Amino acid sequence: MTKVIIFGTGKLYQHTKQNFRTDIRIVAFLDNNPALWGSVLDGVTIYGPQELDGLSYDFIFLLSIYDQEMRKQLTEAGISAGKIFDRNQMERLCVSRPAFWYGKLPQKNGCKKVLLASHALTSTGAPNVLFTAACVLSENGCQVMVVSLEDGVLRKRFQACGIPVVIMENCHCDNPEFRQLLIWADWVLVNTIRLYYMAEECLSLQKKVLWWIHETVEFEYVDRRLFARAGGTGLLSVYVVSPLIQRLLWEKFGHDLNIGELLFGIPLRGTGEKEIFSQKKKIFALIGVTGRIKGQDILIQAVELLSEDERKRAEFWLVGAGEMAEETLRKVSEYPCIKILGEIEHRKIPELYSRIDAVVCCSRQESMSVVVAEGCMYKKLVLVSDAAGIAEYVTDGEDGLIFESENVSQLAFLISWVLAHEEQAKRMGNMARNIYERNFTMEVFQKHLLEAMKGLDD
Repeated sequence: MTKVIIFGTGKLYQHTKQNFRTDIRIVAFLDNNPALWGSVLDGVTIYGPQELDGLSYDFIFLLSIYDQEMRKQLTEAGISAGKIFDRNQMERLCVSRPAFWYGKLPQKNGCKKVLLASHALTSTGAPNVLFTAACVLSENGCQVMVVSLEDGVLRKRFQACGIPVVIMENCHCDNPEFRQLLIWADWVLVNTIRLYYMAEECLSLQKKVLWWIHETVEFEYVDRRLFARAGGTGLLSVYVVSPLIQRLLWEKFGHDLNIGELLFGIPLRGTGEKEIFSQKKKIFALIGVTGRIKGQDILIQAVELLSEDERKRAEFWLVGAGEMAEETLRKVSEYPCIKILGEIEHRKIPELYSRIDAVVCCSRQESMSVVVAEGCMYKKLVLVSDAAGIAEYVTDGEDGLIFESENVSQLAFLISWVLAHEEQAKRMGNMARNIYERNFTMEVFQKHLLEAMKGLDD
Protein backbone atom coordinates (compact mmCIF):
# COMPACT_ATOMS: atom_id res chain seq x y z
CA MET A 1 0.00 0.00 0.00
CA THR A 2 1.36 3.44 -1.01
CA LYS A 3 0.88 6.18 1.58
CA VAL A 4 0.03 9.50 -0.09
CA ILE A 5 -0.55 13.06 1.08
CA ILE A 6 -2.87 15.08 -1.16
CA PHE A 7 -2.07 18.80 -1.33
CA GLY A 8 -5.35 20.40 -2.45
CA THR A 9 -8.93 19.74 -1.33
CA GLY A 10 -10.93 21.46 -4.06
CA LYS A 11 -12.48 20.66 -7.41
CA LEU A 12 -9.51 18.78 -8.86
CA TYR A 13 -9.51 16.35 -5.94
CA GLN A 14 -13.26 15.88 -6.14
CA HIS A 15 -13.04 15.30 -9.89
CA THR A 16 -10.27 12.68 -9.73
CA LYS A 17 -10.80 10.78 -6.47
CA GLN A 18 -13.10 8.19 -8.01
CA ASN A 19 -10.23 7.13 -10.29
CA PHE A 20 -7.61 6.61 -7.56
CA ARG A 21 -5.74 3.32 -7.68
CA THR A 22 -6.76 0.72 -5.10
CA ASP A 23 -3.22 0.55 -3.71
CA ILE A 24 -3.30 4.27 -2.78
CA ARG A 25 -3.94 5.15 0.86
CA ILE A 26 -4.47 8.86 1.62
CA VAL A 27 -2.91 9.52 5.03
CA ALA A 28 -3.44 13.29 5.09
CA PHE A 29 -4.59 16.34 3.16
CA LEU A 30 -2.71 19.63 3.01
CA ASP A 31 -4.30 23.00 2.42
CA ASN A 32 -3.03 26.57 2.72
CA ASN A 33 -6.36 27.76 4.10
CA PRO A 34 -6.07 27.93 7.95
CA ALA A 35 -9.85 27.69 8.24
CA LEU A 36 -9.66 24.06 7.05
CA TRP A 37 -6.85 22.87 9.33
CA GLY A 38 -8.00 20.17 11.70
CA SER A 39 -11.19 19.43 9.78
CA VAL A 40 -11.86 16.07 8.13
CA LEU A 41 -12.42 15.33 4.42
CA ASP A 42 -13.51 11.84 3.36
CA GLY A 43 -12.42 10.50 6.73
CA VAL A 44 -8.92 12.06 6.53
CA THR A 45 -7.58 15.07 8.47
CA ILE A 46 -6.58 18.30 6.71
CA TYR A 47 -3.27 19.80 7.91
CA GLY A 48 -1.30 22.94 7.20
CA PRO A 49 1.90 22.44 5.15
CA GLN A 50 3.96 23.40 8.21
CA GLU A 51 2.85 20.16 9.90
CA LEU A 52 4.45 17.85 7.33
CA ASP A 53 7.36 16.88 9.59
CA GLY A 54 5.08 14.84 11.79
CA LEU A 55 3.51 12.84 8.98
CA SER A 56 4.61 9.51 7.47
CA TYR A 57 4.15 9.19 3.70
CA ASP A 58 5.66 7.86 0.48
CA PHE A 59 4.94 10.88 -1.69
CA ILE A 60 2.89 14.09 -1.93
CA PHE A 61 0.51 14.66 -4.83
CA LEU A 62 -0.40 18.21 -5.88
CA LEU A 63 -4.02 18.46 -6.96
CA SER A 64 -4.45 22.12 -7.83
CA ILE A 65 -4.04 24.51 -10.73
CA TYR A 66 -1.50 26.24 -8.48
CA ASP A 67 0.75 23.18 -8.39
CA GLN A 68 3.89 25.09 -9.39
CA GLU A 69 3.50 27.47 -6.44
CA MET A 70 2.80 24.49 -4.16
CA ARG A 71 5.90 22.68 -5.41
CA LYS A 72 8.05 25.71 -4.73
CA GLN A 73 6.53 26.02 -1.27
CA LEU A 74 7.36 22.39 -0.45
CA THR A 75 10.88 22.34 -1.89
CA GLU A 76 11.75 25.55 -0.04
CA ALA A 77 10.56 23.75 3.11
CA GLY A 78 13.11 21.01 2.43
CA ILE A 79 10.89 18.35 0.82
CA SER A 80 12.75 16.29 -1.79
CA ALA A 81 11.63 17.01 -5.36
CA GLY A 82 11.54 13.25 -5.95
CA LYS A 83 8.68 12.90 -3.45
CA ILE A 84 6.45 15.48 -5.12
CA PHE A 85 4.14 14.62 -8.03
CA ASP A 86 1.57 16.70 -9.89
CA ARG A 87 -1.33 16.48 -12.33
CA ASN A 88 1.10 15.84 -15.20
CA GLN A 89 1.79 12.47 -13.55
CA MET A 90 -1.72 11.28 -12.79
CA GLU A 91 -0.72 7.69 -13.49
CA ARG A 92 1.07 7.75 -10.12
CA LEU A 93 -2.28 8.33 -8.41
CA CYS A 94 -5.06 7.21 -10.76
CA VAL A 95 -5.84 4.14 -12.82
CA SER A 96 -4.37 4.61 -16.28
CA ARG A 97 -6.32 3.91 -19.43
CA PRO A 98 -5.08 1.01 -21.59
CA ALA A 99 -2.37 1.81 -24.11
CA PHE A 100 -3.47 2.18 -27.73
CA TRP A 101 -1.02 0.93 -30.36
CA TYR A 102 -1.10 2.31 -33.89
CA GLY A 103 1.43 0.07 -35.57
CA LYS A 104 4.09 -2.30 -34.29
CA LEU A 105 7.63 -1.83 -33.03
CA PRO A 106 9.93 -1.66 -36.09
CA GLN A 107 12.28 -4.64 -36.18
CA LYS A 108 14.56 -3.98 -39.15
CA ASN A 109 18.07 -5.23 -38.40
CA GLY A 110 21.09 -2.97 -38.54
CA CYS A 111 19.23 0.30 -38.01
CA LYS A 112 19.39 2.65 -35.05
CA LYS A 113 16.16 2.34 -33.03
CA VAL A 114 14.90 5.67 -31.67
CA LEU A 115 11.98 6.22 -29.31
CA LEU A 116 10.48 9.73 -29.36
CA ALA A 117 8.53 10.69 -26.22
CA SER A 118 5.93 13.46 -26.20
CA HIS A 119 3.43 14.77 -23.65
CA ALA A 120 0.79 15.15 -26.40
CA LEU A 121 0.23 14.93 -30.14
CA THR A 122 -1.54 18.25 -30.49
CA SER A 123 -0.62 20.53 -33.37
CA THR A 124 1.26 22.94 -31.11
CA GLY A 125 4.86 24.07 -30.79
CA ALA A 126 6.81 21.25 -29.10
CA PRO A 127 4.87 18.32 -30.65
CA ASN A 128 5.10 19.91 -34.11
CA VAL A 129 8.88 20.25 -33.98
CA LEU A 130 9.12 16.70 -32.61
CA PHE A 131 7.33 15.60 -35.78
CA THR A 132 10.01 17.27 -37.90
CA ALA A 133 12.68 15.54 -35.82
CA ALA A 134 10.97 12.19 -36.44
CA CYS A 135 10.99 12.85 -40.19
CA VAL A 136 14.69 13.75 -40.16
CA LEU A 137 15.64 10.62 -38.22
CA SER A 138 13.46 8.38 -40.41
CA GLU A 139 14.90 9.86 -43.59
CA ASN A 140 18.39 9.17 -42.26
CA GLY A 141 17.81 5.46 -41.79
CA CYS A 142 16.62 5.26 -38.18
CA GLN A 143 13.72 3.11 -37.02
CA VAL A 144 11.43 5.52 -35.20
CA MET A 145 8.64 4.90 -32.70
CA VAL A 146 6.57 7.58 -30.92
CA VAL A 147 5.08 7.30 -27.43
CA SER A 148 2.75 10.04 -26.18
CA LEU A 149 0.73 10.56 -23.01
CA GLU A 150 -2.14 12.09 -25.01
CA ASP A 151 -3.54 11.54 -28.49
CA GLY A 152 -4.06 14.32 -31.03
CA VAL A 153 -4.18 15.33 -34.66
CA LEU A 154 -0.45 14.75 -35.16
CA ARG A 155 -0.88 11.00 -34.77
CA LYS A 156 -2.28 10.66 -38.27
CA ARG A 157 0.61 12.67 -39.67
CA PHE A 158 3.10 10.33 -38.00
CA GLN A 159 1.21 7.33 -39.34
CA ALA A 160 1.10 8.80 -42.84
CA CYS A 161 4.90 8.90 -42.71
CA GLY A 162 5.03 5.24 -41.69
CA ILE A 163 5.98 5.99 -38.08
CA PRO A 164 4.13 3.85 -35.50
CA VAL A 165 2.61 5.53 -32.45
CA VAL A 166 1.51 4.31 -29.03
CA ILE A 167 -0.68 6.40 -26.71
CA MET A 168 0.32 5.47 -23.18
CA GLU A 169 -0.47 7.34 -19.96
CA ASN A 170 1.74 5.25 -17.69
CA CYS A 171 5.30 5.85 -18.87
CA HIS A 172 7.10 4.31 -15.92
CA CYS A 173 9.21 1.18 -15.85
CA ASP A 174 6.69 -0.62 -13.64
CA ASN A 175 4.42 -0.65 -16.72
CA PRO A 176 5.50 -3.69 -18.82
CA GLU A 177 4.43 -2.05 -22.10
CA PHE A 178 6.56 1.04 -21.48
CA ARG A 179 9.44 -1.12 -20.35
CA GLN A 180 9.12 -3.01 -23.64
CA LEU A 181 9.57 0.27 -25.53
CA LEU A 182 12.70 1.15 -23.59
CA ILE A 183 14.23 -2.30 -24.07
CA TRP A 184 13.59 -1.95 -27.82
CA ALA A 185 15.15 1.51 -28.16
CA ASP A 186 18.84 2.26 -28.66
CA TRP A 187 18.23 5.78 -27.48
CA VAL A 188 15.32 8.02 -26.50
CA LEU A 189 14.48 11.61 -27.38
CA VAL A 190 12.49 13.03 -24.45
CA ASN A 191 10.63 16.14 -25.61
CA THR A 192 9.95 18.96 -23.07
CA ILE A 193 10.98 19.48 -19.46
CA ARG A 194 7.65 18.24 -18.11
CA LEU A 195 8.67 14.69 -19.08
CA TYR A 196 11.72 14.85 -16.81
CA TYR A 197 10.52 11.75 -14.98
CA MET A 198 10.55 9.84 -18.26
CA ALA A 199 14.20 10.77 -18.70
CA GLU A 200 14.83 9.34 -15.22
CA GLU A 201 13.02 6.11 -16.14
CA CYS A 202 15.15 5.75 -19.27
CA LEU A 203 18.36 6.28 -17.33
CA SER A 204 17.32 3.65 -14.79
CA LEU A 205 17.57 1.13 -17.65
CA GLN A 206 20.88 2.60 -18.85
CA LYS A 207 19.30 4.00 -22.01
CA LYS A 208 20.91 6.90 -23.84
CA VAL A 209 18.70 9.99 -23.65
CA LEU A 210 18.60 13.20 -25.63
CA TRP A 211 16.46 15.53 -23.51
CA TRP A 212 15.13 18.41 -25.63
CA ILE A 213 13.74 21.26 -23.53
CA HIS A 214 11.37 23.87 -24.98
CA GLU A 215 9.86 25.55 -21.90
CA THR A 216 11.01 28.44 -19.75
CA VAL A 217 8.84 27.28 -16.82
CA GLU A 218 8.40 24.18 -14.64
CA PHE A 219 12.09 24.01 -13.64
CA GLU A 220 10.88 23.45 -10.08
CA TYR A 221 9.76 19.98 -11.11
CA VAL A 222 13.32 18.81 -11.66
CA ASP A 223 16.04 17.79 -9.26
CA ARG A 224 19.41 19.35 -10.10
CA ARG A 225 21.00 15.93 -9.89
CA LEU A 226 19.23 14.90 -13.09
CA PHE A 227 20.84 17.76 -15.00
CA ALA A 228 24.17 16.97 -13.36
CA ARG A 229 24.12 13.55 -15.02
CA ALA A 230 24.49 15.22 -18.44
CA GLY A 231 28.03 14.52 -19.54
CA GLY A 232 28.84 12.69 -16.33
CA THR A 233 27.54 9.24 -17.25
CA GLY A 234 27.61 9.52 -21.03
CA LEU A 235 23.94 8.53 -21.09
CA LEU A 236 22.20 11.92 -20.93
CA SER A 237 22.56 14.90 -23.27
CA VAL A 238 20.51 18.03 -22.51
CA TYR A 239 19.60 20.43 -25.30
CA VAL A 240 17.45 23.56 -25.29
CA VAL A 241 15.79 25.50 -28.11
CA SER A 242 17.15 28.91 -27.15
CA PRO A 243 19.91 30.68 -25.20
CA LEU A 244 17.13 32.09 -23.00
CA ILE A 245 16.36 28.64 -21.54
CA GLN A 246 20.06 27.91 -21.27
CA ARG A 247 20.61 31.00 -19.12
CA LEU A 248 17.56 30.31 -16.96
CA LEU A 249 18.72 26.76 -16.28
CA TRP A 250 22.21 27.92 -15.42
CA GLU A 251 20.81 30.56 -13.08
CA LYS A 252 18.62 27.94 -11.41
CA PHE A 253 20.99 24.98 -11.24
CA GLY A 254 24.51 26.33 -11.74
CA HIS A 255 26.78 27.27 -14.65
CA ASP A 256 28.72 24.02 -14.44
CA LEU A 257 25.90 22.09 -16.13
CA ASN A 258 26.50 20.87 -19.68
CA ILE A 259 23.54 22.22 -21.67
CA GLY A 260 23.66 22.49 -25.46
CA GLU A 261 21.52 24.41 -27.94
CA LEU A 262 19.37 22.69 -30.58
CA LEU A 263 17.07 24.95 -32.57
CA PHE A 264 14.10 23.33 -34.29
CA GLY A 265 13.56 23.19 -38.04
CA ILE A 266 10.57 24.42 -40.01
CA PRO A 267 9.79 22.76 -43.35
CA LEU A 268 9.35 25.20 -46.21
CA ARG A 269 5.60 25.20 -46.95
CA GLY A 270 4.13 27.11 -49.86
CA THR A 271 5.14 30.69 -50.31
CA GLY A 272 2.54 32.34 -48.12
CA GLU A 273 3.41 35.44 -50.11
CA LYS A 274 1.42 38.45 -51.14
CA GLU A 275 2.46 41.97 -51.92
CA ILE A 276 2.94 43.16 -48.38
CA PHE A 277 0.88 46.26 -47.60
CA SER A 278 -0.92 45.92 -50.94
CA GLN A 279 -4.38 46.07 -49.39
CA LYS A 280 -6.20 48.92 -47.75
CA LYS A 281 -6.17 47.33 -44.31
CA LYS A 282 -2.92 46.04 -42.86
CA ILE A 283 -3.22 42.76 -41.01
CA PHE A 284 -1.30 42.21 -37.76
CA ALA A 285 -1.66 38.67 -36.36
CA LEU A 286 -0.91 37.29 -32.91
CA ILE A 287 -0.88 33.49 -33.23
CA GLY A 288 -0.88 31.31 -30.12
CA VAL A 289 -2.97 29.59 -27.48
CA THR A 290 -5.07 32.13 -25.58
CA GLY A 291 -3.58 32.90 -22.18
CA ARG A 292 -1.57 35.31 -20.10
CA ILE A 293 1.81 34.02 -21.32
CA LYS A 294 1.03 34.78 -24.99
CA GLY A 295 -0.08 38.32 -24.09
CA GLN A 296 -3.23 38.79 -26.17
CA ASP A 297 -4.24 41.41 -23.60
CA ILE A 298 -1.08 43.40 -24.37
CA LEU A 299 -1.98 43.68 -28.05
CA ILE A 300 -5.57 44.62 -27.18
CA GLN A 301 -4.36 47.41 -24.91
CA ALA A 302 -1.99 48.64 -27.62
CA VAL A 303 -4.90 48.82 -30.08
CA GLU A 304 -6.78 50.99 -27.57
CA LEU A 305 -3.92 53.52 -27.72
CA LEU A 306 -4.05 53.88 -31.50
CA SER A 307 -5.87 56.73 -33.14
CA GLU A 308 -9.28 56.09 -34.66
CA ASP A 309 -7.80 56.58 -38.13
CA GLU A 310 -5.08 53.98 -37.46
CA ARG A 311 -7.65 51.48 -36.22
CA LYS A 312 -9.60 51.98 -39.45
CA ARG A 313 -6.49 51.24 -41.51
CA ALA A 314 -5.59 47.98 -39.77
CA GLU A 315 -6.96 44.71 -38.44
CA PHE A 316 -5.60 42.72 -35.53
CA TRP A 317 -6.17 38.97 -35.68
CA LEU A 318 -6.03 36.80 -32.58
CA VAL A 319 -5.45 33.26 -33.81
CA GLY A 320 -5.33 30.20 -31.56
CA ALA A 321 -7.20 27.79 -29.35
CA GLY A 322 -8.63 28.75 -25.98
CA GLU A 323 -11.28 31.03 -24.59
CA MET A 324 -10.99 34.62 -23.44
CA ALA A 325 -12.44 36.00 -20.23
CA GLU A 326 -15.79 37.72 -20.58
CA GLU A 327 -14.30 41.06 -19.57
CA THR A 328 -11.71 40.78 -22.36
CA LEU A 329 -14.39 39.82 -24.86
CA ARG A 330 -16.40 42.91 -23.91
CA LYS A 331 -13.37 45.09 -24.49
CA VAL A 332 -12.67 43.44 -27.85
CA SER A 333 -16.27 44.03 -28.93
CA GLU A 334 -15.63 47.78 -28.67
CA TYR A 335 -13.04 47.58 -31.46
CA PRO A 336 -14.25 46.07 -34.77
CA CYS A 337 -10.64 46.02 -35.97
CA ILE A 338 -9.85 43.17 -33.53
CA LYS A 339 -10.86 39.79 -34.91
CA ILE A 340 -10.88 36.57 -32.85
CA LEU A 341 -10.34 33.75 -35.34
CA GLY A 342 -9.81 30.79 -33.01
CA GLU A 343 -7.68 27.79 -33.92
CA ILE A 344 -6.58 27.34 -37.53
CA GLU A 345 -6.07 23.88 -39.04
CA HIS A 346 -2.44 23.07 -39.75
CA ARG A 347 -3.04 22.64 -43.48
CA LYS A 348 -4.44 26.18 -43.64
CA ILE A 349 -1.37 27.83 -42.09
CA PRO A 350 0.16 28.89 -45.45
CA GLU A 351 -3.16 30.49 -46.38
CA LEU A 352 -3.18 32.37 -43.05
CA TYR A 353 0.29 33.77 -43.64
CA SER A 354 -0.63 34.76 -47.18
CA ARG A 355 -3.30 37.07 -45.79
CA ILE A 356 -1.33 38.84 -43.06
CA ASP A 357 1.27 41.58 -43.18
CA ALA A 358 2.93 41.26 -39.78
CA VAL A 359 3.37 38.68 -37.02
CA VAL A 360 3.16 40.06 -33.49
CA CYS A 361 4.66 38.18 -30.53
CA CYS A 362 3.57 39.70 -27.21
CA SER A 363 4.71 36.78 -25.07
CA ARG A 364 5.60 37.59 -21.50
CA GLN A 365 8.05 34.71 -21.66
CA GLU A 366 8.62 32.29 -24.51
CA SER A 367 11.60 30.12 -25.25
CA MET A 368 11.51 30.23 -29.05
CA SER A 369 8.49 31.30 -31.05
CA VAL A 370 7.61 28.91 -33.87
CA VAL A 371 5.13 31.38 -35.36
CA VAL A 372 7.70 34.18 -35.53
CA ALA A 373 10.15 31.81 -37.24
CA GLU A 374 7.37 30.88 -39.67
CA GLY A 375 6.66 34.57 -40.23
CA CYS A 376 10.33 35.05 -41.13
CA MET A 377 10.09 32.11 -43.54
CA TYR A 378 7.14 33.80 -45.25
CA LYS A 379 8.93 37.20 -45.36
CA LYS A 380 6.52 38.83 -42.92
CA LEU A 381 7.39 41.77 -40.75
CA VAL A 382 7.85 40.56 -37.16
CA LEU A 383 7.18 42.60 -34.02
CA VAL A 384 8.68 40.70 -31.09
CA SER A 385 8.65 41.05 -27.31
CA ASP A 386 12.15 41.07 -25.84
CA ALA A 387 10.97 38.33 -23.42
CA ALA A 388 10.78 35.86 -26.32
CA GLY A 389 13.92 33.86 -27.07
CA ILE A 390 13.69 34.52 -30.79
CA ALA A 391 14.28 38.24 -30.13
CA GLU A 392 17.98 37.35 -29.82
CA TYR A 393 17.99 36.43 -33.51
CA VAL A 394 16.27 39.64 -34.65
CA THR A 395 18.24 42.81 -35.40
CA ASP A 396 15.94 45.62 -34.30
CA GLY A 397 15.09 47.99 -37.13
CA GLU A 398 16.81 45.82 -39.75
CA ASP A 399 14.92 42.51 -40.06
CA GLY A 400 12.24 43.09 -37.43
CA LEU A 401 11.08 45.27 -34.57
CA ILE A 402 11.62 44.52 -30.87
CA PHE A 403 9.65 46.03 -27.99
CA GLU A 404 10.03 45.81 -24.25
CA SER A 405 7.92 43.07 -22.71
CA GLU A 406 4.51 44.34 -21.51
CA ASN A 407 5.32 47.87 -22.72
CA VAL A 408 1.93 48.59 -24.26
CA SER A 409 2.69 52.15 -25.34
CA GLN A 410 5.91 51.07 -27.09
CA LEU A 411 4.05 48.38 -29.02
CA ALA A 412 1.36 50.90 -30.00
CA PHE A 413 4.10 53.28 -31.19
CA LEU A 414 5.66 50.55 -33.37
CA ILE A 415 2.29 49.67 -34.92
CA SER A 416 1.77 53.36 -35.70
CA TRP A 417 5.26 53.52 -37.21
CA VAL A 418 4.57 50.49 -39.41
CA LEU A 419 1.35 52.04 -40.71
CA ALA A 420 3.21 55.26 -41.54
CA HIS A 421 6.31 53.66 -43.11
CA GLU A 422 5.08 50.99 -45.50
CA GLU A 423 8.20 50.75 -47.67
CA GLN A 424 10.60 50.38 -44.71
CA ALA A 425 8.28 47.76 -43.17
CA LYS A 426 8.19 45.87 -46.45
CA ARG A 427 12.00 45.81 -46.61
CA MET A 428 12.19 44.50 -43.04
CA GLY A 429 9.79 41.71 -43.95
CA ASN A 430 11.99 40.66 -46.85
CA MET A 431 15.08 40.79 -44.63
CA ALA A 432 13.35 38.58 -42.04
CA ARG A 433 13.73 35.66 -44.43
CA ASN A 434 17.45 35.69 -43.58
CA ILE A 435 16.62 34.83 -39.95
CA TYR A 436 14.88 31.69 -41.18
CA GLU A 437 17.64 30.78 -43.65
CA ARG A 438 20.38 31.07 -41.02
CA ASN A 439 18.65 29.25 -38.19
CA PHE A 440 15.47 27.33 -38.94
CA THR A 441 15.70 25.53 -42.29
CA MET A 442 15.40 21.76 -42.27
CA GLU A 443 18.94 21.50 -43.61
CA VAL A 444 20.32 23.42 -40.62
CA PHE A 445 18.17 21.43 -38.21
CA GLN A 446 19.13 18.08 -39.71
CA LYS A 447 22.84 18.92 -39.40
CA HIS A 448 22.54 19.83 -35.72
CA LEU A 449 20.19 16.98 -34.77
CA LEU A 450 22.43 14.34 -36.35
CA GLU A 451 25.44 15.89 -34.61
CA ALA A 452 23.60 15.65 -31.28
CA MET A 453 22.70 12.05 -32.06
CA LYS A 454 26.31 11.23 -32.94
CA GLY A 455 27.38 12.79 -29.65
CA LEU A 456 25.26 10.23 -27.80
CA ASP A 457 26.94 7.37 -29.66
CA ASP A 458 30.53 8.58 -29.17
